[in-house]
Amino acid sequence: WEAAGAERGYIFPTVFSTPELAGLMEYFGGEANTAYGAKRAARGHAVPWTSVFAQIHLEFGNEAWNSGGFPGAAIDNPTAYGNRGHELYAAARGSAYFNSSKFDLVLGGRAEEPNRNLTIHNAITNHDSVCVAPYFAWNVDADTNNEDLFGPLFAEPEMLETTGYMRQDFNALQSAGRPVPLAIYEVNVHTTRGAISQAALAAFEPSLGAGLAVADHM
Repeated sequence: WEAAGAERGYIFPTVFSTPELAGLMEYFGGEANTAYGAKRAARGHAVPWTSVFAQIHLEFGNEAWNSGGFPGAAIDNPTAYGNRGHELYAAARGSAYFNSSKFDLVLGGRAEEPNRNLTIHNAITNHDSVCVAPYFAWNVDADTNNEDLFGPLFAEPEMLETTGYMRQDFNALQSAGRPVPLAIYEVNVHTTRGAISQAALAAFEPSLGAGLAVADHM
């Protein structure tokens, strides 16, 4: 990431305590003679990460809404998740190593649930953005020809961004009392349902058409 000139993304677990998050901030920004800066230096990087990356995107939990996929690592109540994020990000902002231009404090939502995401957003006042993963092409039932496969695939991103849940997510966050950006943490076609044959699916998922649709969606 450093060699590529990229920005840094880092997800910390929902079980973090405020002292642990304070330690993480020192790991990112402390000099090599601090307790956590020394841990970073021991891993081969004496210079603070905050002096290397233009911005560090710090996210509270990986899909904290996903109690089915990550039992024990989720906070699926949106108000509780936002409230706990507020406590932890207060610790981050109170760190001597916090710089508002260097950190993007992120909360994770579920793309298909704009109301949940707005509830999360309204339960905290010290985050910088909300991110979602707007997978698409979940259901494919017709696969006899390219028009069946790619006509709906190319149309779906336009629908999602103009009237669908991505537009609803964006509008909800922008109309809130304290608007924040809507960000994306991952995305792809996600054809796990429908009557598509296995042979057609194996050709559809890695196809040029699927790649073009993902790029268009992004």
